[in-house]
Amino acid sequence: MLVAEIKEQLRLPQAMKLKLIEDWERITREKKLVDLPRQPSITVLLENFLQAKAKRTSHERLYGEVCDGVKTFFNQAIGTVLLYKYERKQFRDLKESHRGTPYVDLYGAEHLLRLFVKMPELLAHCKMQNEHLTVLLAKLLELLKFVQANKSQYFAEGYLAPGEEYLQWWQTES
Repeated sequence: MLVAEIKEQLRLPQAMKLKLIEDWERITREKKLVDLPRQPSITVLLENFLQAKAKRTSHERLYGEVCDGVKTFFNQAIGTVLLYKYERKQFRDLKESHRGTPYVDLYGAEHLLRLFVKMPELLAHCKMQNEHLTVLLAKLLELLKFVQANKSQYFAEGYLAPGEEYLQWWQTES
C-alpha cells in the first residue's frame, strides 16, 4: 500500500490535528517543553486502551500485538523523527537520567500523536500483506479515537518554560 493510501485510511480526527498544532506552537514558538517523564505515559495509555478493548471484543491478542508494535515503533522513532530541534537537549538529558527505561514509559500522548503523523511513511516500508495492513490501520484508528475520547486524561495541561541552562544551550545551537 502506498503512503497516500495509508494516510487516507489513518486520517487524524480534527481535535487531534488541533492538539498537534497546539503542541507545535508551545514548543517552536513559545520555547516551552512537555514536562517529562510524563504521567500517564504511553505505556499506561496503551494498557488502558487494551483494557477497554478486552471488555468489548474477543480480539485481545490482536490489540496486544498492535500495542506492542506501537511501542516498538515509538521507541525506535523518538530520537530521530518525532522531536523538534528544541527538544533535543531534553531528550539527551532524559536518556542519560533514565538509562534503560523504554521511551514509552517516559513520554506521553503528545509525542504518541506525532508518531501517528509519521506512521504512514513507516508502515509503507513494512513488508506486510494488504489484508493485514488494513486490519492494523483499523486498530490504529480505534486507538486514535480512544485517545481523542479520553484527551483530558492523557494530554498535558500545560508546558514548562525551561531553565536558564537550557535556554543558553538553545542559543548556542540555533
